[in-house]
Amino acid sequence: MVSRREFIKLAALTAAVSAGVKLRGDSIAEALAETTTDVRFVPNICALCPAACNIQVEIRDGKVHRIHGTPDHPINNGKICARGNAGVQRVYNPDRLKKPLIRTGEKGKWAFREASWEEAISLIAKKIREYHDLGHPEYIGVIGGWLPCGFYQPFFKAFLGALGTPNGTGVPPAVCFLAKKFGWATAYGVGEHPEILTDYEKARYVIFLRRNVGGSISIVHGWRLGQSKKNFKMVVLDPRYSETVAKADLWLPIKPGTDLAFLLAMMNVIINEKLYDKEFIARYSNAPMLLKDGAPYKVWDEEGKKKYLVYDLAKQEAIKHEDALLPALEGEFEIEGDKVIPVFEAIKRRVMQYTPEWAEKITDIDAEKIREVAREFALRRGVIDTGWHDPKYLNSVLTWRAVALLNALVGSVNRDGGIILTGLAQFVSANEPPPEAPPQSVLRMWAEKRGIALAHIGHTVQGFYDAIVNEDPYPIKMMFIFGHNMLTNLPERTKWEEALRKLEFTVAVDILPQDHLYYADVVLPESTYIEKDDPIFPIPYVPAFGFQTRVKAIEPLYDTKHVIDMMVEITRAIGKEETFFKILGKVLDVDGKKMMEYYHSEGVAGIRRAQAEAKGIDYNELVSKGSVITVGRDGIVGTMPYTKPLPTPTGKVEFFSFALASLAKKVKNPYWDALIKWVPPRISERELANNEMYLVYSRSPFTTHCSTSDNPLLAKLIEDSEIFYKGVWINSEKAKELGIKNGDRIVLESVYTGEKTESIAFVTELVREDTLFMVSGFGQQSKKLTSAPKELHALMSVVPLQYDPLSGATMNQEAIVRVWRML
Repeated sequence: MVSRREFIKLAALTAAVSAGVKLRGDSIAEALAETTTDVRFVPNICALCPAACNIQVEIRDGKVHRIHGTPDHPINNGKICARGNAGVQRVYNPDRLKKPLIRTGEKGKWAFREASWEEAISLIAKKIREYHDLGHPEYIGVIGGWLPCGFYQPFFKAFLGALGTPNGTGVPPAVCFLAKKFGWATAYGVGEHPEILTDYEKARYVIFLRRNVGGSISIVHGWRLGQSKKNFKMVVLDPRYSETVAKADLWLPIKPGTDLAFLLAMMNVIINEKLYDKEFIARYSNAPMLLKDGAPYKVWDEEGKKKYLVYDLAKQEAIKHEDALLPALEGEFEIEGDKVIPVFEAIKRRVMQYTPEWAEKITDIDAEKIREVAREFALRRGVIDTGWHDPKYLNSVLTWRAVALLNALVGSVNRDGGIILTGLAQFVSANEPPPEAPPQSVLRMWAEKRGIALAHIGHTVQGFYDAIVNEDPYPIKMMFIFGHNMLTNLPERTKWEEALRKLEFTVAVDILPQDHLYYADVVLPESTYIEKDDPIFPIPYVPAFGFQTRVKAIEPLYDTKHVIDMMVEITRAIGKEETFFKILGKVLDVDGKKMMEYYHSEGVAGIRRAQAEAKGIDYNELVSKGSVITVGRDGIVGTMPYTKPLPTPTGKVEFFSFALASLAKKVKNPYWDALIKWVPPRISERELANNEMYLVYSRSPFTTHCSTSDNPLLAKLIEDSEIFYKGVWINSEKAKELGIKNGDRIVLESVYTGEKTESIAFVTELVREDTLFMVSGFGQQSKKLTSAPKELHALMSVVPLQYDPLSGATMNQEAIVRVWRML
């Protein structure tokens, strides 16, 4: 058993690993001067997690020697983590796929022969044409992991268009970020990971929930937190004592899924004690907007934004918000015989019931401690952290909406020490049209049939199961899987094995021989990020704006290709290459014909050159440095919503959400409304039996998703951690009650599905008695993955396949498991 002292020492070690290392010397040139061998430093972007850290790949005598963070880059400031360092072994991993493969035996077995690219592409094109000849290109589906969903999203849109199918999605929205993103967006208009940032450098009081910055992914936040921690008080809500908790001033071991109750009680205290920033919410939010019977009173559209009336206390009348001298936040007024109240008054009345005493009964956090945190947060103009991964509970959307509103209550919106809206948010996301899937999308139709409010986005990857297995709403018969291990990343593995068996034809694009490839008909090996050039991407996660790219550091070691090259070759083989580039040009706002011409002469680097010309970027500077910064912090902080509007319907922070109000009208029995309210997690509906526990999870400093587990360097770190990361955390008293000792083999069984997984017990007092904790990213069964830890828990095996009726997220912590010691 690990003592608290030992835990803190280990947490400090992992935090140091997470903080990464900085390139020796003051510059890359200085480092180069220190060596006598043939050395080059090539700019690139790390791809071992979604953080997009800017790196320099050190090449010695033609081989990748080491990876360094790029000094002074605004994303990671020269820092990289354990995963980033292990990118060397992403290239030299002996398990890598080396040539195209074509199936020779039954699905579920590794029965392939090597093939040429010409043969593999020809076979794929033949199958595509078969569905086209049948008049059913929509029978083809496309699914991708976080790389396709993020970096290559425009190319996947073009690929879908060229295939003629409406059926494609990235996995991350439903399985990772959509609930959190939408919660923030209901108030600010943006909210995805790269769009919002906590200003740790200038913060005075920071609250964390549902996130482990100190021991998980994203150095873009970790290094900022580490260098600034001494400047602010830090409070963490977490059912277990995480690496971040080890650095905190206050740990609140909250009951899983109840953070929303804690936040609502904070709102109750801040509003009742008048600790809010009255000037901010009166001027820069729609809190003064008048409501009649819960709906906006006389709203109209003007210059693309919704305008509304407020009651001006100075003029004693209802007038347009922009014209009011002293807009009322509280009170009740009569206008032309109608009784109206401001939105803020409605919020105040709503949270009256959410007292700290009420929240204490739900969260297990003392009422006086909630009051203390609420007061300190308001008086120090604190900030509640942006979060990261949260597809976890039924109340996830409203939890993050509450976070957004609390930050707004104290004026911590795009100001020093608060939440910063990044350059990506302000110059890209704010100008993008709302996402919408074609009406014929199986995912959209599946979600509409089930009454999911955000069905029109077409992100509910869960729908692919029914489309494949039950042909609901119509069949998917052929599937492209780009960089996503469906069997370890999607809930209920057995269902996805069933789906993969039923597909008539599956094409899998990957770097490693992961589990789902055992069901593929054609496997296409992808080059690693170090072996390829890339297009231009906006720089995310920073209080700045600019562009960055990957520059090929070495030629591919094996017969592998860039995923973009695969798309072009497939669309060319079916006679749709021009269509691909035409659509791509529209998405990227670049001349499609020129892009295709440049691609034919330079490959993917030609696409990058065409983008640079279209955006007026110095191409030579871009490829020599890897990035170009066009707007600094001064052009980011203090802009929205002060000098220009937010991308919300009103252009202001929305205490009354027009988006939520609209969605509530579209579905039956919505559990949300336009303001904010308490919604319990589904797991609270069940009284736990003696051996039943809530299941929570996180990443570790050594794993991002399942593919990083099969990395010789990271696998060694995982092995050295013994059962600290490999085991399932169980409270000491609970373990004693169940007869479980540290290191025992245990079984976890889902109370909802009966699915099981095995693991090792890590017995500790640093987790709640009603909660089990595990690290995600394990559970691979592929015998071709020689470095991946075997016989470890498979998180998604015991998570039921379900959906949140509001966002469509997978609700991965709405899970209860029975646990017992193996005999």
